[in-house]
Amino acid sequence: MKLKYFILTGLALTALSSCDDYLEVEAPSKYTNEYVFNKESEIEYALNGVYAKMLNNNTYGSKYLTTFCFNSDVDFNANSNEASANNTYRRFDCNSEGSDLASTWSAAYSGVETANNFIYNLQNSEIYNDENEALTQMMGEAKVIRAIFYNDLIDLWGDIPFNLNPTYTKENFVDPIVDRTEIRKQLINDLISIAPKMKFSSEIENTVERISKEACWAMIARLALSAGGYSLHPDKENAASRGKMQRPENYKEFYQIARDYCDSVITSGTHALTLSYQDVFTNECNFIVSNADDVIFEIPFTKKTSGNIGYDQGPTGNNYEGYTEGLNTWGKAGGGARLAAHYRYSFDELDLRRDFINGMWYYLYDGTPSIRADYTVHNNKWSKFWNSRNDFETISEGSTGINYPYLRYTDVLLMFA
Repeated sequence: MKLKYFILTGLALTALSSCDDYLEVEAPSKYTNEYVFNKESEIEYALNGVYAKMLNNNTYGSKYLTTFCFNSDVDFNANSNEASANNTYRRFDCNSEGSDLASTWSAAYSGVETANNFIYNLQNSEIYNDENEALTQMMGEAKVIRAIFYNDLIDLWGDIPFNLNPTYTKENFVDPIVDRTEIRKQLINDLISIAPKMKFSSEIENTVERISKEACWAMIARLALSAGGYSLHPDKENAASRGKMQRPENYKEFYQIARDYCDSVITSGTHALTLSYQDVFTNECNFIVSNADDVIFEIPFTKKTSGNIGYDQGPTGNNYEGYTEGLNTWGKAGGGARLAAHYRYSFDELDLRRDFINGMWYYLYDGTPSIRADYTVHNNKWSKFWNSRNDFETISEGSTGINYPYLRYTDVLLMFA
C-alpha cells in the first residue's frame, strides 16, 4: 500500500540504432506536461510526486515534529549545553543565521510549487472535466496538500509569499507577502469548491493514506478555526515592537465555517473512536492502517526511506559501535522528543493515557531497560519498539516509515467542541 506513494524516478532508455541517432537533440522518451497530463495513469504518477514532497525530513519527516515544536511547558528536547546557537529554536535563542529556517522554508515552498504545477496542468488538460471522478479526486488531493503546506508555513512565519500558480507561468518571480487571513480565506474557498467532487476514504483504494472528502472537510475546518483565532501580527509602524495579538473582525464567520465542516465529518458517520488511545499509535508503529477509526489522513512514509516518527519519539535505545545486540534487535532510537517530568501530574489518576504517554525508562544497547533519572520522560505515543514484528534491523536508526496522523477524528471533535 505504501509503495504506491514511494516515488521511483528513472529514465526511459532507448536503443541507439546508428551514430546519427546518438546526436538526436529531442529525446523520444522525453516526458512533457502535455504527455503526462493527458493520460490518467501518468497523472496519478505525477500526484505521487506531490505526496512525496510531504516526506521531506525538513518538514513532516522530522523538523515540524522536533526542531520547531519543543519549546512549550510540555514538549522539549533535553540539552546540557547552556550556550545559545544559530539553530536553537526550541529555546527561542535562534538567530537569522540559523540554517534550519532556510531548509524548512525551501522544502515547504518546494511542496507548494509541485502542487501548483500539478493543479495548473491538470486544470488545463484536455481530458480533465467535472464528470471524471478519478481526476476530480486527484485534483482535490493536490489542493488539500497545497493547503496543508501553506497553513503550516503561516503557523511558523505569519504573513508569507502566496501564489496559486506555478513559477514558470508568472511574469514576476517574486511573490508578494499576503496577509495570513486572506491566504486562508482563499484556501478555504478553494477546498469548498472541490470537496463535493471527492470520495470518502472507504471508497479509496489506499484508504487514509490518501486524502479523502472527510480529510478535505477537516482541513477546511482547521483553516477556518486558525483564521478566526488570535495570532501575533507585526507592528508595521514600529520595527522595534514585538507586535500584538489580534484576530479578524469577522472571526465569527470563520468559526461558523469550522463548525459546519466539522459537523459534515461527524454526520457522515465514516469515522469513529472504536480503538483505544494507545492502539491508535501502536497500530501506526506496526504499519496497520485503519480506514474508519480515528485517523482521517496520515502522511504515508516509507520504511528505510523517509520519516523519523518512532525514532525521535519513544524511549531511547542506545547502540554500541554502530549497532545493537542482545534483546535490542530494533536498532537505535534517539528518544530526543521528551516531555517535562511534571507533565505526568497534569493527568487524572484514572486517565488511561497517562502511563502510556509518559515513558519513564529507556534501553541500553543490549536491550536492558533503565530508569530515566532526570527531569524528563519520553514521549511514548510512537516508538519503533512498539513494532511487534520487529520490522527493523540492529543497525537501523531513522527512516522508520511510521506514518504521521495529520488529521484525526479526535481533532474534528475538539474543533467542533
